[in-house]
Amino acid sequence: MSRAPAVFTIPAGQSFVDALAAGLLTRAAGSPDRLAAATVLQPPRRAFRAGLIVNMTNPKVILFVLAFVPQFVLPEAGSVLVQFLIFGAVLSAGGFVINGAVGGFASGAGQRLARGSRVLDWITASVFAG
Repeated sequence: MSRAPAVFTIPAGQSFVDALAAGLLTRAAGSPDRLAAATVLQPPRRAFRAGLIVNMTNPKVILFVLAFVPQFVLPEAGSVLVQFLIFGAVLSAGGFVINGAVGGFASGAGQRLARGSRVLDWITASVFAG
C-alpha cells in the first residue's frame, strides 16, 4: 500500500479501506482467530539472543559510544581501556534497565490490546473510513 498511495484516491482504494473498517466492526471483539493472529511467542532465550545481536551490530550505538564516551576518559586517571570498559558497563546497565521496563510495559499493553476492545475497533474503523 505504501508503494501506491494513489490507490487511496480512487474509489476502489477507498472501497478497500471501507471494507477493512466494516470488517473491524463486524468481527467479534475477543475471537480466537484475532488472538492467534496477534500473538507470536518466542522462547525467551531466542528473543534475548536476537536483541543482543541487533544491539551489538547497531552502528548508531557504536558511533554514539565512540563519540560520547571519550570526553569522560582521562588518560592521567589510569588505564584508558579500563575506563572505557567501566563507562560501557554503566551505559549497558542503564540501557538494560530502561529497555527492560519498556519491554515489560509493551508486553502488558500488547496483551491487553490483543484481547480486543470494541472501543479500539470503533476508533480504528473511524480512522479507516475517514
